[in-house]
Amino acid sequence: MGLFSETIPTAKFNQIGDKVVGTIVRFDQQQRTEFTPNQQGAGRPMFWHNGKPTAAMPNDPQTGEPNQPVMDKVIVLDTGVDDGYGETQRRLFVKSKQMLNDIKTACTAAGVRDVDEGGRLTCTWVDGAGRVGSPKVYAFEYAPPAMAGAVAAPAEAPAAPKAAKKSQDNPPF
Repeated sequence: MGLFSETIPTAKFNQIGDKVVGTIVRFDQQQRTEFTPNQQGAGRPMFWHNGKPTAAMPNDPQTGEPNQPVMDKVIVLDTGVDDGYGETQRRLFVKSKQMLNDIKTACTAAGVRDVDEGGRLTCTWVDGAGRVGSPKVYAFEYAPPAMAGAVAAPAEAPAAPKAAKKSQDNPPF
C-alpha cells in the first residue's frame, strides 16, 4: 500500500485453476459492500436482515434498531509477485463458512489448529462459475511458520555479581 493507493489489492481469480500463494502478513476484517454487475448501488455497506445480507436495511424496519454489519475475514498475503506498482501484498476475503471450513481442513492436514502470521497459504479456484447457484469453490493448502530455533538451548544462568569491596574511600551514596 503506497501513498496514492488506499488499500492493498484483492487477490484475483479470473478462471478455474488460478491460484494465489503467499506468506500471511496479518488478519483483518472488513464490512462487506454490495456488488452488482452494472455497478448501480455498488459500494453500499451490507447488513444482516432476516438471516440474509442486504444493503437496503441498515436498520430493522420494525424496531428501528441497527442491523448487524456483514463482516468478512480478510487474510493479507505477501505473494512476492509485483503488481506493476511495487505492491506484492494481496487481500484474500474469506466470505463463506465453506471457505472457512476448507482453510480449517488445510490446517488439520498441516498438523496445526489455526493459521498464523508467517504461515504460507495457497488458495486455488477449483470449481464453480462464481455466480448465484454456482459459487466459486476453492482448495487451500497451508504450511505453518518455520520453526527455526523452536528448541533453543536454555540460556546459562548469569554469573553472580562479585561482592563489592568495602572501602572507606567510597561513601555509600
